[in-house]
Amino acid sequence: MRPEDLNKLLRSESESVEWKRSLGEWKEIVVATAAMASLHDGQICIGVEPTGKVCGVELGKGTLEDLANKIAQSTSPRLIPSISAIERDRKTIVVVSVPESTPKPVCAFDRPYRRSGKTNHRLSQEEAMRLFMSSRGVTWDQSTVTDASVDEDIDPALVRRFLLAARSERRWEVPDETSMDRVLRQLGLIQDGKLTVAAVLPAAILSVC
Repeated sequence: MRPEDLNKLLRSESESVEWKRSLGEWKEIVVATAAMASLHDGQICIGVEPTGKVCGVELGKGTLEDLANKIAQSTSPRLIPSISAIERDRKTIVVVSVPESTPKPVCAFDRPYRRSGKTNHRLSQEEAMRLFMSSRGVTWDQSTVTDASVDEDIDPALVRRFLLAARSERRWEVPDETSMDRVLRQLGLIQDGKLTVAAVLPAAILSVC
């Protein structure tokens, strides 16, 4: 990395730059990696104080490989960023270069994240579904999925949770004995005998993470 490129990274934190004081913050580093990959390319500088002062880190044998393995094992889809050590004023800075992920969102420790400004935002289920759809070019949630089925791709617990909310918030009374197939039809989640994208997305999000 050129000195001028490092200077830019140490100028300020941003949507694509984050500073970490030490390698001991590896869990936060994993989260930042996932959050950045869910948005665009980014870089995490380790060995930098919150003020921007370089404090440096101590590297041992296999330190960088260990960090790379922790990131890969704790993210889904699996991320393998480029990690390098750079000397600055006789101190070592570790730079994690995060590539943008094509499938999104990226999960860290089974939770979906996305970078927002200088923070790593944990996505709600609705936000995760929206990002999941847009990253895969899904623009019409009523389009059907030919190889999906109610028995294999619909989580009854999620449907029942929705019904509870519908009763309390929307006064939509549905008898407990109503079949899953009928509930989905009433919600417009089955078209021409096939499940729609909107029906299978919650399960798809859970499988990605």
